[in-house]
Amino acid sequence: MKVGLIKADYLMLGWVALVIIVVAYKRDIIPNSEPILRHHATFFFVYLGVVRLVQRFRPTGTFIYLSRFLLLAAFPFVTFFSIRNIIEGLNPYPKDLFLLELDKKILGFDPSIEVERIWHPIPVEILQILYFSYLPLPIILFVLLLWRKDFDYIDRAMTTALVCLVLTYTGYILVPARSPHIAAKDPMISWAFAFTSEPKGLLLTGTLRQWLDEWDRLEFNAFPSGHTALSLVYMLVLGRHRVLRWLVFPCCLGIILATVYLRYHYVVDVIAGVCVGLLAFGIAKLWFWLESPRMDKEVDSEIR
Repeated sequence: MKVGLIKADYLMLGWVALVIIVVAYKRDIIPNSEPILRHHATFFFVYLGVVRLVQRFRPTGTFIYLSRFLLLAAFPFVTFFSIRNIIEGLNPYPKDLFLLELDKKILGFDPSIEVERIWHPIPVEILQILYFSYLPLPIILFVLLLWRKDFDYIDRAMTTALVCLVLTYTGYILVPARSPHIAAKDPMISWAFAFTSEPKGLLLTGTLRQWLDEWDRLEFNAFPSGHTALSLVYMLVLGRHRVLRWLVFPCCLGIILATVYLRYHYVVDVIAGVCVGLLAFGIAKLWFWLESPRMDKEVDSEIR
């Protein structure tokens, strides 16, 4: 089997290289620029080394995509948490109040207040669990696809998800904003948020919310909604899979509903997330089509 760089490689290495260039150019104003440069440079060369090692072993498709997925799993730990430092250096003005007011203008009311009217412990519990499933869901989907040796689906899902992540991370930098329930705790702007209560579930809601808040050290990741964008990508790419669609649709629809219902996002975040998901799907689709139009059309006809 001929092994070279796959689309996921270009996306991950391209983003890491872009971060290195931007941080090196603006290192005087970006906090902790030296560790960011060191970590990204290390990841870049380790990634190339792993790809080269994989090439020498002439592996099967299973090993190729397993190695890429493990690198993809490390990718957020290298770049995701550094985005906060990049934001502080390049765009240190949170847009929380702007997004809150935009929600009010679009809807005519504050959705972060109105959701309290439809809170109930059972849907809160269910949606909180589904929202949390956003973290293990890609692992579960990948393992199932790998077990079934659905390499075309893996390639398309991984490529589209990475395009989506690149667009989402760019949005975080351009429009830095926090979740409403996080921004409301900021004493500088807490006056703008009229709510005082948190959604109450049955057993796991409080623990899961605490875990997510502790894990999410970036904070400025509200716009666009990555949960919405990636969930839409999963549905678009895997929605026709005869097995996984029964897992993808319930989980992803629940994740999207939970974004506003549990005050993790503004409505405009979700709208932007839908746009990002559709754009990512379109870019990836075009990429596959340009690379191999005939093969792409044959695969599409098989899926249909």
